[in-house]
This record gives sequence, C-alpha cells and structure tokens, in this order.
Amino acid sequence: MDNFPEYTETHPALQNHPLFNGSQSVAMISGESPKWINKLPLSQQEHVSKYGHKALGQDLKKLGLRHEETEGSYGSPERSYIVYGAGRDQMNNLANKYGQDSFIHVAAGHKTAKMHFSDLAENEQGHSLKNHYVPSKGTYAFHPTDKPDDYYTHLPGQGYMRLNLDFDHPPISSEPNKDKPMTKVELKEKLLIALRKGIDDWERSRPNVAQETAYAKLSYKPSYFDRHTEGKPSCPSCGAGKGIIPLIKLKGKTHNICFRCGEYFRTPR
Repeated sequence: MDNFPEYTETHPALQNHPLFNGSQSVAMISGESPKWINKLPLSQQEHVSKYGHKALGQDLKKLGLRHEETEGSYGSPERSYIVYGAGRDQMNNLANKYGQDSFIHVAAGHKTAKMHFSDLAENEQGHSLKNHYVPSKGTYAFHPTDKPDDYYTHLPGQGYMRLNLDFDHPPISSEPNKDKPMTKVELKEKLLIALRKGIDDWERSRPNVAQETAYAKLSYKPSYFDRHTEGKPSCPSCGAGKGIIPLIKLKGKTHNICFRCGEYFRTPR
C-alpha cells in the first residue's frame, strides 16, 4: 500500500478505542521473535522460541488482563497482543520473561504512546537500555480497510495503523537524574534531607536525653564553666555558649549538658 494516511488528531473511526481516547491503559506486546533469547535461562529458551505467543496469552489470562490477539509486520510478520488495563511494570516483566526487546505502552489518561525497552535490551554499543523509552512523534498512520505491505499493526475491528515513534533521537531515560549531574540547589536539598534524617535517627537512639535535659534545668546552678565562657561557643556539637551550658552530675561524674542540642560532655577545668 503506497498511501498510508497520517493523522495528528483522532480519526472518527478510532474515537472509542482506548489507545486514542485515554480511557484506560493500553499495551502492545509480542511473545514471538525474542531478540534477547540468549539472555534467558537455557531451560526456557526452547519453550519460548516454540511457544512464546501461546504462553504469553496464557500469562495474560492468568493476570486477568483483557487482551486481543492481533498481527502486524515491522520488517517481518509477527503475532502480538493488544492488552487493556495493564501497568507498565507488568508489561516489562512479561517482556523480560519472553526475551523481548521492547513493548508499547500508553498510560491511562494519556493519548501518546511510548516504546519502552525491556531490562534485557541493549543499544549498538552494548549499553543497557533498561528504563529507557522512545517517545511518539505525535502522529500515526491509519486506514480502515487497506492493509499496508509493512510497518503496521492490525486493530481488530478497526483497521490498520502505525504509531510514528521518534527514532531520530537517542532513547530517553525515565530516570533523568541518574545520568544528569545535580545542580547546587538539588545538592543542597539532598544534603538537608540527609542531615534531618541523621538528626532524627540520633534523637531516636538516645531516648533519655529529654529526661536528662529536664533534670539539668531543674538542678541548674551557675558553674565554673558558665562564669568563664563569656559567651564564646562552647558546645562541641552545636556551638552554644554562656547561659546554655550548665554543669551537672551524671552517673557520679561532672558533665556539661547543652540545652540546645542535648549533647553532654566533660570539659577540663
């Protein structure tokens, strides 16, 4: 077929299909022609090669996912399934199980498809494509009756279509911060979060600090330490000084305890 019309808006014949109206998630996945069959356990390779399509259909049934068997061609004919209501992680697990390179997924509420790579997929340089995807160009080809010679998927009861994906650019990582260096603002936020967590963990590990501090406040008397700090930072933990660090007795030994941070310590006279 020389003329495979392309569209940006939803064709009237497709308005009720979830792939184009976003009413629920839609996925497309095959169990045939596994590109990464060599990465599967030896005990599974023969079974997947011979019965992958049928076994995938059985798995979809066990998962309770509504699906339609279909066919298409992208360089060579291949059977596949259109799956409704499936999560991306479910499809990724199945793609891994059947040695697949990728699968199509459109999240509920969206009308733009993405081709997600499985955890097994690699690029031409041998680098993993796990958690990467190829976005749509925002267009698709469709004809309600005429079957193209190649590069199409059959939509049962609707016609023939092809999602136009952006292969002109490298795959996009779904974890952008993993490969991108952090800015100073992002680094500061992460450090503050880690610091707050560390303080919380420290406080939880010392359940008696509050009682010791309360006792120190009640029994506070001006000490040698108070009289001679003259407002200079004295607490080794938070830097608090005069008026904050009284001298108290703990377990028979003389300590200074900081009312600000709860740290107690000994200071030579």
